[in-house]
Amino acid sequence: MTTTLAEVITQPQSGRTRAVVLDFHEYAQSVILQGRDVPWQQPTAYSNFFGQAQGLLKPDVAMLDLGTLYANAVATNDGLRASMSARSRTGFALKTLLANETTAAMTLELATVVSPPSSAPLVLQLPSPMLCLAIPHELSGSAPVPDLTIRDP
Repeated sequence: MTTTLAEVITQPQSGRTRAVVLDFHEYAQSVILQGRDVPWQQPTAYSNFFGQAQGLLKPDVAMLDLGTLYANAVATNDGLRASMSARSRTGFALKTLLANETTAAMTLELATVVSPPSSAPLVLQLPSPMLCLAIPHELSGSAPVPDLTIRDP
């Protein structure tokens, strides 16, 4: 069933008057995994972790944090990090990360594995557009992205 986030928030399937939307990852890592690393590269183990968190917290949406997933992919793949830092141009690291077939396949597999067991709709959580540019740029080892804030004269 396809639904919109607006529908989930205004009419939660749980019957609550207000939807519960949780960014559970750090809490669940601390409680369920006892601080151990999240098993991003092991889809079945990740699905078990994800399912436990959903069962424990019972949110109205199941959120898959792609920002944390991508940060882990860069941290654990020296070749990816090297290719992301091949150019210092802002946006190059993000473009390289998103074009990486291994990371894309891992993302698709995780989304596929966690979606069926969850009774709540799956939401892919992404950082803000500015962070989508800045985080991969910095993870690649490049200098921080310049402040692109628009200011009134």
